[in-house]
Amino acid sequence: MAIPVFTRYFLYRVGLARRPKFTDYYPEYQAFCGSILHWDRRTRIVGAEHCPRQGPAVFAANHVRITDPLYLFRAVTRASGGGLYVRFMARDDFFKHWAWRFFPFKPSDMLEMGGACFISRGSAKPAQLKPFVDLLDQRESFLLFPGGTRTRSGVLIEYSVRSARSRGVAFFLAQTQSRHPDWSVPAVPLVRTFNPVRHNSVVVFGPPLYLEPDADRERQRAFDEELAARLGELVEIHVPHLVCALLYLWCLHRRGCELPVSALRGACAHARDRLESRHIHPDAFVRLDGEIRATLRYLRRRGMVRLTRHHVRPDTDRILGCPPLDTKYRKRNPVKFIANQLLHMPDVIRAVEAAAEGMGERGGAVPPPEGSSPSL
Repeated sequence: MAIPVFTRYFLYRVGLARRPKFTDYYPEYQAFCGSILHWDRRTRIVGAEHCPRQGPAVFAANHVRITDPLYLFRAVTRASGGGLYVRFMARDDFFKHWAWRFFPFKPSDMLEMGGACFISRGSAKPAQLKPFVDLLDQRESFLLFPGGTRTRSGVLIEYSVRSARSRGVAFFLAQTQSRHPDWSVPAVPLVRTFNPVRHNSVVVFGPPLYLEPDADRERQRAFDEELAARLGELVEIHVPHLVCALLYLWCLHRRGCELPVSALRGACAHARDRLESRHIHPDAFVRLDGEIRATLRYLRRRGMVRLTRHHVRPDTDRILGCPPLDTKYRKRNPVKFIANQLLHMPDVIRAVEAAAEGMGERGGAVPPPEGSSPSL
């Protein structure tokens, strides 16, 4: 499938053929991309029973990585038992940089061929919204990111004030249900949690939400707010979340001290055991020690900590630092980027704070050697 489609594409670029569509070969398209990205091996699915088996439906997700559309696209197909192949909403200005001109293909073409419908980041035009309403009319489904932008700080949803209005899920549901009063179109929340230490993901589906018939604009806004809150409940907590949050608190309150790894392990277990109502990665129970060590090695490679057999010494200045809020934030301060993913969950923050209170006493904090810098 790949060779004929790409051949047609390059013929299209020179004006000798019509542009092909990957959407005409969805099963083959997923198999081809999956062989490159290893979707199924790297992604777990939780809550598949909440995913509709057929359209129309609108899927609303967080946006943590540039590959989200591809991974979520595959997750929906798997969760629906192969019944759904979703389209997705994409920014129309993503590939405007001059460097893209030197590529043998236009990335925007690839996205559109793969199912993207473009929308302006600032204020969407009615002509850009119509294709999504038409998809629902045809009993198809699509995916959007309510925040309108990929997170830079790690916070679940960083709303773009200029574009959030045009990405309200309730708008599309109301339009479709006004045309088809006997339809009840679901809005399905789903969240991808990416573990940067293990390079794997989990996609958690939540129960669908339904907009009441003839909902006015105030009710539509309330619906979108409720949907965003539901997204926040679907984040799966993994060990790097706990480790990074605890390291941040350690630096905040015990600047310059070494932290015993045994104390960090006890604090992670203490916080984990207080979060029974949350989605927690199974490795936090069966491989806690190994996951803590893997996380610390990941942070050491990025210059955030120094590590010995029994102690970890965080680089306090780097961990407490506030890099510019741009796409490099996650690289400049991975501790805060990972810990920020928990900020919207008050019960999780309370559990981590309670675990951090006794962390020094459990293992005995070690001050820095005399004459050394307080943050190494």
